[in-house]
Amino acid sequence: MSHHFLQKITIPVIIFLILLPTAGRLMFHQFDATFFIVAGRQFTDPSRLPYPVTVLDGTGYDGQFYFKTAFDLSMPLENGITYDDRVYRLQRISYPLAAWLLAFGSLQLIPFTLIAVNCLSLILIWLIFYRLCKAKDLPAFLTILPVIYAGLQMSAGRDLVEPLETLFVLGVLYFGTSKPLVFSVFATLALLTKETTLIFILPIAMVMIITLIKKKSNVWEYILVFLPFSLFLAWRLFLERQAGSSLTLRGGFNFTYPLLGIFTGFKTYLKLATAKSFLELAVPIISLIWLIWLIVLVIPHLKTAWSEKFVNHYAEIAWMAWLFFSLFFSNAIYGDDSSFLRLFSAFTGLSFFILYQNRAKPGKGFVLASVLMFALVTARLWLQA
Repeated sequence: MSHHFLQKITIPVIIFLILLPTAGRLMFHQFDATFFIVAGRQFTDPSRLPYPVTVLDGTGYDGQFYFKTAFDLSMPLENGITYDDRVYRLQRISYPLAAWLLAFGSLQLIPFTLIAVNCLSLILIWLIFYRLCKAKDLPAFLTILPVIYAGLQMSAGRDLVEPLETLFVLGVLYFGTSKPLVFSVFATLALLTKETTLIFILPIAMVMIITLIKKKSNVWEYILVFLPFSLFLAWRLFLERQAGSSLTLRGGFNFTYPLLGIFTGFKTYLKLATAKSFLELAVPIISLIWLIWLIVLVIPHLKTAWSEKFVNHYAEIAWMAWLFFSLFFSNAIYGDDSSFLRLFSAFTGLSFFILYQNRAKPGKGFVLASVLMFALVTARLWLQA
Protein backbone atom coordinates (compact mmCIF):
# COMPACT_ATOMS: atom_id res chain seq x y z
CA MET A 1 0.00 0.00 0.00
CA SER A 2 1.57 3.27 -1.12
CA HIS A 3 2.44 6.13 1.25
CA HIS A 4 0.32 8.49 -0.87
CA PHE A 5 -2.73 6.21 -0.55
CA LEU A 6 -2.28 5.95 3.24
CA GLN A 7 -2.03 9.72 3.47
CA LYS A 8 -5.26 10.14 1.47
CA ILE A 9 -7.04 7.85 3.93
CA THR A 10 -5.43 9.30 7.08
CA ILE A 11 -6.36 12.96 6.50
CA PRO A 12 -10.17 12.46 6.23
CA VAL A 13 -10.08 10.13 9.27
CA ILE A 14 -8.22 12.76 11.31
CA ILE A 15 -10.69 15.51 10.34
CA PHE A 16 -13.59 13.17 11.17
CA LEU A 17 -12.13 12.51 14.64
CA ILE A 18 -11.46 16.21 15.27
CA LEU A 19 -15.09 17.09 14.54
CA LEU A 20 -16.62 13.98 16.16
CA PRO A 21 -17.32 15.48 19.64
CA THR A 22 -19.06 18.53 18.15
CA ALA A 23 -20.97 16.56 15.51
CA GLY A 24 -22.09 13.99 18.07
CA ARG A 25 -23.19 16.71 20.52
CA LEU A 26 -25.31 18.26 17.77
CA MET A 27 -26.79 14.90 16.78
CA PHE A 28 -27.51 13.75 20.36
CA HIS A 29 -29.45 16.97 20.96
CA GLN A 30 -31.70 16.72 17.91
CA PHE A 31 -29.55 19.10 15.84
CA ASP A 32 -30.50 21.98 18.13
CA ALA A 33 -27.62 24.41 17.60
CA THR A 34 -28.94 26.66 20.37
CA PHE A 35 -28.05 23.93 22.91
CA PHE A 36 -24.37 24.86 22.35
CA ILE A 37 -25.06 28.38 23.64
CA VAL A 38 -25.68 27.00 27.16
CA ALA A 39 -28.04 29.87 27.92
CA GLY A 40 -29.09 30.20 31.59
CA ARG A 41 -32.31 31.65 32.98
CA GLN A 42 -30.38 34.14 35.12
CA PHE A 43 -29.33 36.07 31.99
CA THR A 44 -31.77 34.79 29.36
CA ASP A 45 -35.49 35.49 29.02
CA PRO A 46 -36.81 33.09 26.32
CA SER A 47 -40.06 35.06 25.96
CA ARG A 48 -38.07 38.03 24.62
CA LEU A 49 -36.10 36.06 22.02
CA PRO A 50 -37.20 36.12 18.35
CA TYR A 51 -37.04 32.31 18.08
CA PRO A 52 -36.86 29.34 20.48
CA VAL A 53 -33.52 28.87 22.28
CA THR A 54 -32.73 26.05 24.69
CA VAL A 55 -32.47 27.63 28.15
CA LEU A 56 -31.15 25.82 31.22
CA ASP A 57 -31.72 26.59 34.88
CA GLY A 58 -29.01 28.68 36.56
CA THR A 59 -26.43 31.10 35.18
CA GLY A 60 -25.63 29.31 31.94
CA TYR A 61 -22.19 29.80 30.39
CA ASP A 62 -20.18 32.31 28.40
CA GLY A 63 -21.48 31.16 25.01
CA GLN A 64 -24.78 32.95 25.64
CA PHE A 65 -22.95 36.29 25.66
CA TYR A 66 -21.12 35.56 22.38
CA PHE A 67 -24.50 34.63 20.88
CA LYS A 68 -25.95 37.93 22.09
CA THR A 69 -23.03 39.93 20.68
CA ALA A 70 -23.32 38.24 17.27
CA PHE A 71 -27.10 38.70 17.30
CA ASP A 72 -26.85 42.36 18.31
CA LEU A 73 -24.79 43.11 15.20
CA SER A 74 -28.00 42.66 13.19
CA MET A 75 -30.78 43.31 15.71
CA PRO A 76 -30.34 44.20 19.41
CA LEU A 77 -31.68 41.49 21.71
CA GLU A 78 -32.18 44.08 24.46
CA ASN A 79 -33.38 42.11 27.52
CA GLY A 80 -33.63 38.78 25.72
CA ILE A 81 -30.12 38.14 27.01
CA THR A 82 -28.42 40.55 29.41
CA TYR A 83 -24.65 40.83 29.79
CA ASP A 84 -23.07 40.12 33.14
CA ASP A 85 -20.39 42.67 32.19
CA ARG A 86 -20.99 44.49 28.91
CA VAL A 87 -17.48 45.90 28.40
CA TYR A 88 -15.74 42.65 29.31
CA ARG A 89 -17.88 40.63 26.89
CA LEU A 90 -17.76 43.09 24.01
CA GLN A 91 -13.96 43.41 24.10
CA ARG A 92 -13.89 39.78 22.86
CA ILE A 93 -15.42 40.76 19.55
CA SER A 94 -13.56 38.53 17.05
CA TYR A 95 -15.51 35.30 17.60
CA PRO A 96 -19.07 36.71 17.50
CA LEU A 97 -18.09 38.99 14.61
CA ALA A 98 -16.75 36.01 12.64
CA ALA A 99 -19.98 34.07 13.30
CA TRP A 100 -22.10 37.05 12.23
CA LEU A 101 -20.09 37.48 9.02
CA LEU A 102 -20.32 33.77 8.22
CA ALA A 103 -24.10 33.97 8.73
CA PHE A 104 -24.24 36.98 6.34
CA GLY A 105 -26.19 38.73 9.09
CA SER A 106 -28.93 36.07 9.14
CA LEU A 107 -30.31 35.81 12.68
CA GLN A 108 -31.50 32.23 12.18
CA LEU A 109 -28.04 31.04 11.11
CA ILE A 110 -26.03 32.53 13.99
CA PRO A 111 -26.38 29.48 16.33
CA PHE A 112 -25.00 27.32 13.51
CA THR A 113 -22.22 29.69 12.48
CA LEU A 114 -20.98 29.97 16.07
CA ILE A 115 -20.41 26.21 15.86
CA ALA A 116 -19.01 26.43 12.31
CA VAL A 117 -16.39 29.06 13.24
CA ASN A 118 -15.04 26.80 15.98
CA CYS A 119 -15.05 23.72 13.75
CA LEU A 120 -13.19 25.63 11.05
CA SER A 121 -10.72 26.90 13.67
CA LEU A 122 -10.01 23.32 14.80
CA ILE A 123 -9.34 22.25 11.23
CA LEU A 124 -7.03 25.23 10.62
CA ILE A 125 -5.15 24.49 13.88
CA TRP A 126 -4.72 20.94 12.63
CA LEU A 127 -3.45 22.22 9.26
CA ILE A 128 -0.73 24.25 10.99
CA PHE A 129 0.43 21.13 12.82
CA TYR A 130 0.11 19.06 9.65
CA ARG A 131 2.44 21.46 7.83
CA LEU A 132 4.82 21.53 10.78
CA CYS A 133 4.95 17.74 11.16
CA LYS A 134 5.36 17.26 7.41
CA ALA A 135 8.29 19.70 7.38
CA LYS A 136 9.87 17.90 10.36
CA ASP A 137 9.18 14.41 8.90
CA LEU A 138 6.97 13.42 11.84
CA PRO A 139 4.12 10.85 11.57
CA ALA A 140 0.77 12.25 10.45
CA PHE A 141 -1.11 10.79 13.43
CA LEU A 142 0.78 13.16 15.78
CA THR A 143 -0.99 16.10 14.16
CA ILE A 144 -4.26 15.15 15.83
CA LEU A 145 -3.00 15.29 19.43
CA PRO A 146 -3.09 19.10 19.85
CA VAL A 147 -6.62 19.33 18.40
CA ILE A 148 -8.31 16.59 20.43
CA TYR A 149 -7.28 18.36 23.65
CA ALA A 150 -10.24 18.46 26.05
CA GLY A 151 -10.16 22.25 26.47
CA LEU A 152 -10.50 22.90 22.75
CA GLN A 153 -13.22 20.29 22.33
CA MET A 154 -15.23 21.52 25.33
CA SER A 155 -14.96 25.07 24.02
CA ALA A 156 -16.21 24.04 20.59
CA GLY A 157 -19.11 22.26 22.29
CA ARG A 158 -20.11 25.37 24.26
CA ASP A 159 -19.66 28.20 21.73
CA LEU A 160 -16.52 29.56 23.42
CA VAL A 161 -13.53 31.44 22.01
CA GLU A 162 -10.62 29.09 22.74
CA PRO A 163 -10.38 27.40 19.30
CA LEU A 164 -10.14 30.81 17.61
CA GLU A 165 -7.77 32.09 20.31
CA THR A 166 -5.45 29.10 19.86
CA LEU A 167 -5.54 29.48 16.08
CA PHE A 168 -4.47 33.13 16.23
CA VAL A 169 -1.71 32.54 18.82
CA LEU A 170 -0.31 29.71 16.68
CA GLY A 171 -0.67 31.97 13.64
CA VAL A 172 1.54 34.56 15.36
CA LEU A 173 4.22 31.93 16.00
CA TYR A 174 4.03 29.99 12.75
CA PHE A 175 3.64 32.87 10.31
CA GLY A 176 4.42 36.15 12.07
CA THR A 177 7.63 36.23 14.09
CA SER A 178 9.78 37.23 11.12
CA LYS A 179 7.12 39.33 9.38
CA PRO A 180 5.88 42.35 11.38
CA LEU A 181 2.83 42.90 9.17
CA VAL A 182 1.65 39.29 9.56
CA PHE A 183 2.43 39.47 13.29
CA SER A 184 0.34 42.63 13.55
CA VAL A 185 -2.70 41.00 11.89
CA PHE A 186 -2.64 37.77 13.93
CA ALA A 187 -1.78 39.52 17.20
CA THR A 188 -4.62 42.03 16.79
CA LEU A 189 -7.10 39.25 16.06
CA ALA A 190 -5.83 37.28 19.07
CA LEU A 191 -6.16 40.23 21.47
CA LEU A 192 -9.66 40.99 20.20
CA THR A 193 -10.59 37.33 20.68
CA LYS A 194 -9.39 37.03 24.26
CA GLU A 195 -7.45 39.60 26.29
CA THR A 196 -5.33 36.96 28.08
CA THR A 197 -3.48 36.28 24.82
CA LEU A 198 -1.48 39.33 25.89
CA ILE A 199 0.53 36.92 28.08
CA PHE A 200 1.71 35.11 24.95
CA ILE A 201 1.97 38.02 22.55
CA LEU A 202 3.70 40.69 24.65
CA PRO A 203 6.91 38.64 25.27
CA ILE A 204 7.02 37.74 21.56
CA ALA A 205 6.66 41.41 20.62
CA MET A 206 9.43 42.44 23.03
CA VAL A 207 11.86 39.93 21.52
CA MET A 208 10.84 41.02 18.01
CA ILE A 209 11.63 44.64 18.94
CA ILE A 210 15.09 43.61 20.17
CA THR A 211 15.64 41.74 16.89
CA LEU A 212 14.50 44.75 14.86
CA ILE A 213 16.90 47.00 16.79
CA LYS A 214 19.79 44.65 16.01
CA LYS A 215 18.80 44.61 12.33
CA LYS A 216 18.36 48.42 12.31
CA SER A 217 14.93 48.01 10.70
CA ASN A 218 12.82 50.89 9.45
CA VAL A 219 10.33 52.66 11.71
CA TRP A 220 7.27 51.06 10.06
CA GLU A 221 8.24 47.64 11.33
CA TYR A 222 8.35 48.95 14.91
CA ILE A 223 4.94 50.55 14.43
CA LEU A 224 3.48 47.28 13.14
CA VAL A 225 4.72 45.40 16.21
CA PHE A 226 3.18 47.98 18.58
CA LEU A 227 -0.05 48.36 16.57
CA PRO A 228 -2.01 45.36 18.01
CA PHE A 229 -1.65 46.65 21.56
CA SER A 230 -2.70 50.15 20.50
CA LEU A 231 -5.76 48.83 18.65
CA PHE A 232 -6.82 46.65 21.57
CA LEU A 233 -6.46 49.55 24.02
CA ALA A 234 -8.39 51.87 21.68
CA TRP A 235 -11.23 49.32 21.39
CA ARG A 236 -11.32 48.88 25.16
CA LEU A 237 -11.36 52.65 25.77
CA PHE A 238 -14.17 53.04 23.22
CA LEU A 239 -16.24 50.41 25.05
CA GLU A 240 -15.54 52.00 28.43
CA ARG A 241 -16.58 55.40 27.10
CA GLN A 242 -19.82 53.97 25.70
CA ALA A 243 -20.55 52.38 29.06
CA GLY A 244 -19.75 55.61 30.86
CA SER A 245 -17.06 54.04 33.02
CA SER A 246 -13.30 54.39 33.43
CA LEU A 247 -10.69 51.89 32.27
CA THR A 248 -10.62 49.06 34.82
CA LEU A 249 -9.09 45.62 35.13
CA ARG A 250 -11.64 42.90 35.77
CA GLY A 251 -11.31 39.31 36.89
CA GLY A 252 -9.15 39.89 39.97
CA PHE A 253 -10.99 37.04 41.75
CA ASN A 254 -9.30 34.66 39.27
CA PHE A 255 -5.90 35.19 40.92
CA THR A 256 -4.36 34.31 44.26
CA TYR A 257 -1.03 33.21 45.79
CA PRO A 258 1.14 30.89 43.65
CA LEU A 259 -0.21 27.30 43.43
CA LEU A 260 -2.89 27.90 46.09
CA GLY A 261 -5.69 27.81 43.51
CA ILE A 262 -4.75 24.45 42.05
CA PHE A 263 -4.59 22.79 45.48
CA THR A 264 -7.88 24.22 46.74
CA GLY A 265 -9.60 23.64 43.40
CA PHE A 266 -8.73 19.97 43.12
CA LYS A 267 -9.36 19.46 46.82
CA THR A 268 -12.93 20.53 46.07
CA TYR A 269 -13.20 17.86 43.35
CA LEU A 270 -12.15 15.15 45.82
CA LYS A 271 -14.62 16.36 48.47
CA LEU A 272 -17.44 16.16 45.94
CA ALA A 273 -16.38 12.75 44.64
CA THR A 274 -19.47 11.04 45.97
CA ALA A 275 -21.84 13.69 44.61
CA LYS A 276 -20.36 14.15 41.16
CA SER A 277 -20.58 11.77 38.23
CA PHE A 278 -17.58 9.81 37.02
CA LEU A 279 -17.25 11.92 33.87
CA GLU A 280 -17.26 15.20 35.78
CA LEU A 281 -14.44 13.96 38.02
CA ALA A 282 -12.39 11.95 35.54
CA VAL A 283 -12.03 14.65 32.88
CA PRO A 284 -10.35 17.34 35.08
CA ILE A 285 -8.19 14.91 37.07
CA ILE A 286 -6.89 13.02 34.02
CA SER A 287 -6.46 16.35 32.22
CA LEU A 288 -4.30 17.73 35.06
CA ILE A 289 -2.07 14.64 35.00
CA TRP A 290 -1.89 14.89 31.21
CA LEU A 291 -1.02 18.60 31.36
CA ILE A 292 1.80 18.04 33.89
CA TRP A 293 3.08 15.21 31.68
CA LEU A 294 3.07 17.56 28.66
CA ILE A 295 4.98 20.22 30.61
CA VAL A 296 7.60 17.63 31.59
CA LEU A 297 7.97 16.68 27.90
CA VAL A 298 8.58 20.32 26.93
CA ILE A 299 11.10 21.23 29.66
CA PRO A 300 14.17 19.59 28.03
CA HIS A 301 13.62 21.80 24.97
CA LEU A 302 13.73 24.90 27.18
CA LYS A 303 17.30 23.91 28.03
CA THR A 304 18.09 23.92 24.32
CA ALA A 305 16.52 27.34 23.92
CA TRP A 306 18.47 28.60 26.94
CA SER A 307 21.76 27.33 25.50
CA GLU A 308 20.97 29.25 22.29
CA LYS A 309 20.08 32.39 24.31
CA PHE A 310 16.45 32.05 23.12
CA VAL A 311 17.38 33.34 19.65
CA ASN A 312 14.38 32.53 17.40
CA HIS A 313 12.78 30.59 20.25
CA TYR A 314 9.63 32.70 20.45
CA ALA A 315 7.35 29.79 21.34
CA GLU A 316 9.47 28.87 24.36
CA ILE A 317 9.41 32.48 25.63
CA ALA A 318 5.61 32.69 25.30
CA TRP A 319 5.25 29.24 26.89
CA MET A 320 7.25 30.22 29.97
CA ALA A 321 5.32 33.48 30.34
CA TRP A 322 1.99 31.61 30.43
CA LEU A 323 3.26 28.90 32.78
CA PHE A 324 4.39 31.56 35.27
CA PHE A 325 1.09 33.43 34.84
CA SER A 326 -0.94 30.26 35.47
CA LEU A 327 0.69 29.69 38.87
CA PHE A 328 -1.47 32.52 40.22
CA PHE A 329 -4.85 31.17 39.05
CA SER A 330 -7.34 30.94 41.91
CA ASN A 331 -9.88 28.34 42.92
CA ALA A 332 -12.33 30.15 40.60
CA ILE A 333 -10.32 28.70 37.70
CA TYR A 334 -9.33 25.27 39.01
CA GLY A 335 -12.61 24.68 40.85
CA ASP A 336 -14.49 24.75 37.53
CA ASP A 337 -13.15 22.11 35.16
CA SER A 338 -14.50 23.94 32.10
CA SER A 339 -12.51 27.08 33.03
CA PHE A 340 -9.38 25.09 33.85
CA LEU A 341 -9.44 23.02 30.66
CA ARG A 342 -10.23 25.79 28.20
CA LEU A 343 -7.81 28.32 29.71
CA PHE A 344 -4.90 26.01 28.87
CA SER A 345 -5.94 25.50 25.23
CA ALA A 346 -3.45 27.89 23.64
CA PHE A 347 -0.76 26.80 26.11
CA THR A 348 -1.13 23.15 25.09
CA GLY A 349 -1.00 24.24 21.46
CA LEU A 350 2.30 26.00 22.15
CA SER A 351 3.58 22.92 23.97
CA PHE A 352 2.99 20.69 20.93
CA PHE A 353 4.42 23.41 18.69
CA ILE A 354 7.68 23.32 20.68
CA LEU A 355 7.81 19.52 20.67
CA TYR A 356 7.20 19.16 16.94
CA GLN A 357 9.58 22.00 16.05
CA ASN A 358 12.25 19.96 17.82
CA ARG A 359 11.16 16.73 16.08
CA ALA A 360 10.13 15.26 19.45
CA LYS A 361 7.60 12.42 19.49
CA PRO A 362 5.46 11.92 22.60
CA GLY A 363 5.68 8.33 23.85
CA LYS A 364 2.97 5.68 23.51
CA GLY A 365 1.81 6.22 27.09
CA PHE A 366 1.18 9.90 26.46
CA VAL A 367 -0.64 9.14 23.21
CA LEU A 368 -2.88 6.62 24.98
CA ALA A 369 -3.59 9.14 27.77
CA SER A 370 -4.54 11.70 25.10
CA VAL A 371 -6.93 9.24 23.47
CA LEU A 372 -8.49 8.38 26.84
CA MET A 373 -9.00 12.04 27.67
CA PHE A 374 -10.53 12.60 24.22
CA ALA A 375 -12.92 9.68 24.73
CA LEU A 376 -14.03 11.00 28.12
CA VAL A 377 -14.63 14.56 26.94
CA THR A 378 -16.47 13.26 23.85
CA ALA A 379 -18.79 11.22 26.07
CA ARG A 380 -19.32 14.20 28.33
CA LEU A 381 -20.19 16.52 25.44
CA TRP A 382 -22.61 13.99 24.03
CA LEU A 383 -24.36 13.14 27.31
CA GLN A 384 -24.23 16.35 29.38
CA ALA A 385 -24.77 20.08 29.02
